Parts: sequence; C-alpha cells; structure tokens
Amino acid sequence: MSNKTDMSNGKCVSILEINLGKSRDVQNELINQKLSDQYNIILAQEPYVHPLGHIPTPSNFRPIIPETRRDAEKGSVRSIIWVSTKLNTANWEP
Repeated sequence: MSNKTDMSNGKCVSILEINLGKSRDVQNELINQKLSDQYNIILAQEPYVHPLGHIPTPSNFRPIIPETRRDAEKGSVRSIIWVSTKLNTANWEP
C-alpha cells in the first residue's frame, strides 16, 4: 500500500507501508528495488533482523529505530521506518 501526501509547500511525500512478515526473501526483494525513485518514507512492520542484529536497509535510505530497540536485551524490532536520504533530517529531534 502506498500513500502520497500533499505538503503545504507544494511538494509531495510518498509513503510505502508494508508488512515484511520477518521474511528475509521478501525484504531482500524489496530492498533490491529502486525505491528511492518512488518513495520518500517506508514504514515496515516485522522486518527481517539478521542473526548478528542488523536490519538490511534499502539503498539511499536511513533506518530510524528508537535507541532502546538497538539493545538486543530490549526485545525484537517489530517495525522500522526508512527515510530517504533526499529528505533533510538536520532539524529532527527525538
């Protein structure tokens, strides 16, 4: 499912919402697409987490995960937000 939101400055933000079902194959298929040409933000539920703890991320996107979820003792990651590197994140606050 995708969604385009019209911003007040005349620009659009394109969002992809997807449930990956913790499937490495589904996630690899997704990240091997040229997503940055179509979407600015990807909201993924149940991402695949590599046994070493990292989450494969599409090219030209940065992962946004709460700091508490980076700690393996806090439990598994249930969702992740990938934000295009085209979007300015310099003024973000936690």
